[in-house]
Amino acid sequence: MVDAWSVPDFESKICPPEALAARLALLPRPLVFTNGCFDILHRGHVTYLAQARSAGAALVLALNT
Repeated sequence: MVDAWSVPDFESKICPPEALAARLALLPRPLVFTNGCFDILHRGHVTYLAQARSAGAALVLALNT
């Protein structure tokens, strides 16, 4: 049974800027990098991110503020 209040899996993938270099070193290559403003996540965003992810072994996503 899944705890309704458990932390989602993606939470472990969020990285503060000061930890970025160490996390990047652990990711498989080739890396794909993209960034954007995903304030309202919609089907177009999800499609774009899935296509970007398929272009390499790991995707690094930077969020614009």
